Amino acid sequence: MSNLRNELTFGEHLADKIAGFAGILFLWVALNTFILLSSPFDPYPYILLNLVLSALAAIQAPVIIMSQNRQEERDRMNAEHDYRVNLNAEMEIHRLHKKLDHLLIKQGERLLENSENSSGTDGRAGQKNSVRPTVSLPDLRIHSSIYP
Repeated sequence: MSNLRNELTFGEHLADKIAGFAGILFLWVALNTFILLSSPFDPYPYILLNLVLSALAAIQAPVIIMSQNRQEERDRMNAEHDYRVNLNAEMEIHRLHKKLDHLLIKQGERLLENSENSSGTDGRAGQKNSVRPTVSLPDLRIHSSIYP
């Protein structure tokens, strides 16, 4: 964002300053109404003020639009950066999910092997148990709405 600020031309800096200009209306009305009660230079209907404000509005409109377009460009750049960061984080989370799935499956296989090895004999001398233990592994995959 600082790069964009440094790349602004003189006209763009001036447009930003003019777009931020406010408060002159209240000063004009206060000066004419309360301070110069005896002889105001622009009496109540404020015709001169209306003329100045109309000219100012005609000058400020394109300047304000240019300033808004630059702000929109900055917002677009920030949104693009946020998107890239979120995409990288999502890919890293996906990789972590795959690692966890792999570890859980390997752990389940080891548990099954240990269970089969420990229950292979029923305590009688060398006779194997004909009934195999039924240990079922739960579905160890982590399901997500983002990843299939």
